[in-house]
Amino acid sequence: MKIPQHIINKANKIINNAKETARLEEEIKDWIKSKGVEVDNLGDTIASLLYAEYRNGEQFA
Repeated sequence: MKIPQHIINKANKIINNAKETARLEEEIKDWIKSKGVEVDNLGDTIASLLYAEYRNGEQFA
């Protein structure tokens, strides 16, 4: 049985989104680290971002 093209297209979209998400997560982690805040995983991303903003003297979003 051949996989329908629309299913292949959807699967490719999921894969591409996952790659983009991973890339963006690395950019976010790098920014957090540049503010002197240690982050091991992105489970606490929001808290880490807010703390990094606080340390940087920026306004909270």
